[in-house]
Amino acid sequence: MSPLTQPRTLVAIAIVDTQKRRKPSKYYVYVFHIRWSNNSESVVYRRYSEIFDLHVRLLDRFPLDAGSKNPTDRIIPFLPGKKLLGRSQIKEVAVERQKAFNEYFKEFVQLPVRISGCEEVVDFFSTNDDDIEPNEGSSAVTAARDKRSISEPVTMPIYSVLTDYTKLNNNEISVSEGNTVEIAEKAHNGWWFVHTDTDQGWLPATYLVTTPEDEKLQPTITPEAYMTTADYRADNSDEISFARGELVHVISMNLIGWWKIRLVGKEGLAPAVYLRKINNANIKRHSTAADRPPRPETPPQQRSTPHSPPQQRSTPHSPPQQRSTPH
Repeated sequence: MSPLTQPRTLVAIAIVDTQKRRKPSKYYVYVFHIRWSNNSESVVYRRYSEIFDLHVRLLDRFPLDAGSKNPTDRIIPFLPGKKLLGRSQIKEVAVERQKAFNEYFKEFVQLPVRISGCEEVVDFFSTNDDDIEPNEGSSAVTAARDKRSISEPVTMPIYSVLTDYTKLNNNEISVSEGNTVEIAEKAHNGWWFVHTDTDQGWLPATYLVTTPEDEKLQPTITPEAYMTTADYRADNSDEISFARGELVHVISMNLIGWWKIRLVGKEGLAPAVYLRKINNANIKRHSTAADRPPRPETPPQQRSTPHSPPQQRSTPHSPPQQRSTPH
């Protein structure tokens, strides 16, 4: 069997550093040094929210090992850093969690192979495109630019909850109108990772009092090809309806999860949770050439703004583990 296809399991996991990222908003990633059973080593970058999601999925997949029936039977270690006291600072939280995480992962690799070596775990720690070409924030140029600011405390932004939200998945968070939350990460698809004093999880940005900067649509460099993953019927005149499995092009994005797309010569807003990026270069090249921009009916400066404020739009629900990776 080729070394490239030989099954492997985790031998050691260590967090060796934290690094700042800036897109789509400021957050930190952990730098992992991984050793595998086939004697290979790798370096990968993962966000706290990604580790949190993996942990929750494992609790759901191995309920008996999570102590769901008998707490004394639990062998999956507890994830550190759930409770944050006071109004937190991103850098300080990341550094403190680094120490606790190394203890967590020391226990993690000692779990039975059916857990620590399951496909989901192996895939999570395997090298991906972002590990080979890290996003902005990890290059030598950016590191030099951030030399002074990287150690400065960056306070997590605080947002007010617009209306009640009850979580539908274990890695989400329930909130009540008037609560305040700290934003640890803003994903482009409109799901934000938030903290309260006692809990944490994913929350649709449309349930928060967002800012004009969050709602501002930023044009993509070139139209990006996406596939629709579900039917959607437009509720407002500035939105666009589509069926599951249609090829569309995203022409601008924002942080609250309502993107402007182009479909068969028409443009409109669409919920990002129903879009999945296409990575096939041939499909992207041919589809982009085929779907030209529509002829404007009125000059751009005369177009009206969406009549429904983004924070009042409902967000179609999509399980967090199915969300696309933030760009």
